[in-house]
Amino acid sequence: MMPGQYFGELGALLGYPRAASARAFTDVSLTAYGPKTFRATVLLD
Repeated sequence: MMPGQYFGELGALLGYPRAASARAFTDVSLTAYGPKTFRATVLLD
């Protein structure tokens, strides 16, 4: 993934159970949003 990309959005946007997993091979910075905040953030972009 590249900076600014996200995954797992279908679950957050549509209320589906989580269907994505990721493993970091280097140090990363992670931000976790709940469904309501994620939807609001995505709609602003």
